Amino acid sequence: MKGLFGLAVFPAVLLMIYIGRKDKIEKEPPRLLALLFALGALMVVAAGIIETLLIKALEQAISADATVFLLIENFLIIALTEEGLKYLVLKRRTWNHPAFNYTFDAVVYAVAVSLGFATLENIAYVISSQAVGVAVMRGILSVPGHAIDAVFMGSFYGRAKAAACSGDAAASARSRRYALIVPMMIHGFYDFCLTIGKDIFIVIFFGFEIIITIVAVRKVNKLSRGDTPLSGFGVPFGQYGQPQYTQPQYTPPVYTPPQYGQPQYGQQPQYGQQPQYGQQPQYGQQPQYGQQPQYGQQTVYDEGKSYADQLLEEERRSEGRQ
Repeated sequence: MKGLFGLAVFPAVLLMIYIGRKDKIEKEPPRLLALLFALGALMVVAAGIIETLLIKALEQAISADATVFLLIENFLIIALTEEGLKYLVLKRRTWNHPAFNYTFDAVVYAVAVSLGFATLENIAYVISSQAVGVAVMRGILSVPGHAIDAVFMGSFYGRAKAAACSGDAAASARSRRYALIVPMMIHGFYDFCLTIGKDIFIVIFFGFEIIITIVAVRKVNKLSRGDTPLSGFGVPFGQYGQPQYTQPQYTPPVYTPPQYGQPQYGQQPQYGQQPQYGQQPQYGQQPQYGQQPQYGQQTVYDEGKSYADQLLEEERRSEGRQ
C-alpha cells in the first residue's frame, strides 16, 4: 500500500520541484503553494459530484454511444468542470496576493493547483486498482497531462495580470478567457481520444502527447527566461508594500581653476595693468596719486619746460604733500 501511495504521489512532487526551479528570480511563499496544492486536491471531490450529475442528465437526452455524447461529456462536462474549478481556485487565491508580482508566478501557481488535483485523483485510481501498472501509466500520462494544462493556463493568466497592472482591462479579460478555454480544449481532446474506442485515435493521442509536451517544456523555458516584474510590483515579497528609501548621495565640491588673464590672490599685476591698492608699482610704471616714488626710481620730466622750472615745480609739490 505504501509503495502504491508513493508511486501515486511521486510524479507530482517531481514536477513541482521542476517548476519551482524554473522560478529563478523570486521563490514563492511555501504556505501559499501548499494552500493551492491542498485546494486543488479538494476540487477533485467537487468535480466528481458535478460531473456525475451532469453526465446522468446528458444520458437522459443523448445515447451514450453517440459521438456527440462523447464530445459533450469530455469537453463541456469533464474538461470544463475540472479546469474551471482549478481556475476558480487560482483566481480567488492569487489574483490580489502580494506575492504575485512576476509573470512566471502565474505558471507556478497554476501548476500547484493542477498537481494537487492530479495527486488526489491519481491516489484514488491507484489505490482502487491496486495495480502498479496503473500507477506507472498515470504517472507518465495523466499527472503530466494536468501539469501541461496548467502551463497553458498559467501563461495566459500571467498575461491577464500584466495587462490589468498596465491598465488594459480588455486585454486582461481576453487573456483570462484564454486561461480557461485553452487548457479545457487540451484536456477535452486528451480524454476524447482515449474514450472514443478507435485505434486511429490512440495513435493520434500519443502523437498529440509528444507534441504538446515539447511545446509545454519550451513554453516553460521561455516564460522562465522572460520573467518580468508586473507594473507596480516587482519588489521582493518580504518587502512588498514597504516604502523604499533612497540614501542621499554626497557630492564633493568641484574645484574650478581660474580663467586665463585673471589675477590670483597675492599675485603681481601684469604689464599694463593698474596695481591694486597698497601694491608697489613696477619698474617704469607711473606712481599713483599721493604715492612716493620708490628708491632708485627716476622722476619723469617734461621736455617742454626748463630744468629750473621743473625743479621748482617738484619742490612745490613736495611742500604741498608735506
